[in-house]
Amino acid sequence: MKRTFLPFLLICFSFNAINAQEDKAFHKGSITIDPSIGFAIYGTKVHAEYDEDYWNGSAIATRRVVEDTTDGAGSTIYGLSGEYGVTDWLGIGFRFGYSNYIEETQYDTVYTPTKVTHTYKPKARSIDFGLNVNFHLVKGKRFDMPLCLTMGYSNFKYLQNNPDTDPTSVDNSGAMAKDNGMNYGYF
Repeated sequence: MKRTFLPFLLICFSFNAINAQEDKAFHKGSITIDPSIGFAIYGTKVHAEYDEDYWNGSAIATRRVVEDTTDGAGSTIYGLSGEYGVTDWLGIGFRFGYSNYIEETQYDTVYTPTKVTHTYKPKARSIDFGLNVNFHLVKGKRFDMPLCLTMGYSNFKYLQNNPDTDPTSVDNSGAMAKDNGMNYGYF
């Protein structure tokens, strides 16, 4: 019952959204607010090179280690955008997005006099906002395809949440990465 109800609900909503577009043609003075929710899937590749000391049987030697790993990532994206029609072909507005990345549970084994395995779940999120200038060059009664230029700000934060392997340490939160930056783009 649940498996057939969700697709039926999505189909009904899609027909209503298509019919509602007839009343939402872009023009001067129009105000458009678009809330959104989505799911994104990413392919990731990490390339790392480092020197490693090892025992070759008679002395300590150094070798270069190269590691290439590929993985996948996913996130849920919550967005809100708005636009005001300055002319029939030009709109200005804003864009806001919040992404919560899906992380799998990690296991870290620490060998002390007794073997201890820590289980932890990293957290990653990003917040983006920007100002838009939209050029509505291709549009019709039921179709609008704007060219969007965005200037904004992005914040990405990754917290590993790995318990520290040193029990005497004050900070036991694990590694953390943070990235802030201005961004621009066209859509």
